[in-house]
Amino acid sequence: MAHEINNPLTGILGNILLIKSYPQDAASFEKRVSVIESETLRARDIVRNLLDFARKGDLERTPAEIENLIEHTPLLMNHQAGLGSVKINTRFDDALPQLVIDANQMKPVFINIIHNAIQSMPDGSVLDITSRVRSNGAGKMMEIAFADTGIGMDRHYASHVFDPFFTTKRVSEGTGLGLSVSQKIVSEPGGEITVESEPGNGSIFTITLPVQPGFRQEERHVA
Repeated sequence: MAHEINNPLTGILGNILLIKSYPQDAASFEKRVSVIESETLRARDIVRNLLDFARKGDLERTPAEIENLIEHTPLLMNHQAGLGSVKINTRFDDALPQLVIDANQMKPVFINIIHNAIQSMPDGSVLDITSRVRSNGAGKMMEIAFADTGIGMDRHYASHVFDPFFTTKRVSEGTGLGLSVSQKIVSEPGGEITVESEPGNGSIFTITLPVQPGFRQEERHVA
């Protein structure tokens, strides 16, 4: 944790010392202030992610239509996806049941996975998001798969992506807490996130969430 916070603090301090020690023209001053701002925001995000990872807040679970949440999330990411020439496709099975989840906590999980997928496709491509229901020994489960065609990961990296502070990104691009926090949020209602990946062939992150036993499909249509 000290290492993660010291990195942006070192950048902030270094640029402040340069501003104090040497005359700066307008362009140089603006550039250094911009670095200070971005590094300050990065330090804030590190602390915020750590708090999200550590806290045990009260959940507000209510019935939610997962396809609406998923459809809404790409809308939040469309600008970033457009910048990277990434097309986001969604495809859902018919008549998906509702899930009893904390929708406000689940949205950042989708955003984080989509954000990572976009970053893994720097030359642009397609991100396919699909959802289906399957049955296993524990009952019905909903699977939400995010399949990109990015750079992928080898087995070593894939086995550690949910470890706190583990990241394959450059220092300025991530803290290594996003997927750890996401896994924690998904596990609260009894779900999990898994990954399949191969270098050069992209990655598939799959969120599995339990379907509430006894929740009638027709309840979705009651006014």
